[in-house]
Amino acid sequence: MKKNTFSSAEVGTFYNEKFVNVALDGEQGEGKMLMQKYALRSFPSLLFIDGNGKVVGQTVGYHNPSQFLELGQIFSKK
Repeated sequence: MKKNTFSSAEVGTFYNEKFVNVALDGEQGEGKMLMQKYALRSFPSLLFIDGNGKVVGQTVGYHNPSQFLELGQIFSKK
């Protein structure tokens, strides 16, 4: 997703306007702690978390730019 989805200008513009974006390695440091906290079992795992730490959306696996934009549109309304 780094190469094809996150690098999309349209994805970047949308997500930077609507969300605070963080990418972590699930096998090290804070990423490992979040894997345990949210019981994540596969990569990539994508979480949409509100300001209170509540997961309002979650998905796993590869998403192309249009699929990722669709997810963002859904979860930006929650």
